[in-house]
Amino acid sequence: MKELKESILLKLGEKLMPYGFKLKKSTGEFTKKTINGWHRYLVLFYDKDGYEINTSVGIRINKVEDIYHRTSGFEKKYHKGTSTIGCFVEDYLKEYDNYRFSVNKEGDLKNVVAVLLEIFEKVALPYFDKYDNLELIDKLLNSDPNEQTVHKGNTAMRAHIGIIVARLVGNVKYPELVESYHDIIGRTNKGFYKSEYEALVKDLENLSID
Repeated sequence: MKELKESILLKLGEKLMPYGFKLKKSTGEFTKKTINGWHRYLVLFYDKDGYEINTSVGIRINKVEDIYHRTSGFEKKYHKGTSTIGCFVEDYLKEYDNYRFSVNKEGDLKNVVAVLLEIFEKVALPYFDKYDNLELIDKLLNSDPNEQTVHKGNTAMRAHIGIIVARLVGNVKYPELVESYHDIIGRTNKGFYKSEYEALVKDLENLSID
């Protein structure tokens, strides 16, 4: 089955090359560098009577992630791999029957690659075009901090990234957002990320906005 997975990724990689996306076979991700960071289309394979396949999209804004990792506690080797926003395609479209599918034999290869290419062209590319914008990301994450968003499902990371973006775009509600996210962080995982969040907010106080 490993050979089938590799064949799918390589064949899809050929289809995505004209769009500027390069395959990282070890993770199943296709990435394109942009002026501000990168776009990522990820194909996930779950062992389930062959493979169950799911897809996700992600956008990275380097200046957001560079600020985040000054206080994130992540090992340096992981700094370049974090996305600013992203989600599973099925969650983004709220269509759970059409965007997760199975493959278990070589004969499925052509159809699977065609489906993955269609998802890329009809969902991933429009997502990248629409949301690679700090002002729009600010609205996605910060319009209501207490309302969940598919674009940043992890509560703690949403708070961290949300407050960074708010600071960068000059969101007039920044002071309120600082407090709102502080309350949310305090209630999440028994406040495990509270000190990390406070360190970030302190760092942002000295941030020079270009």
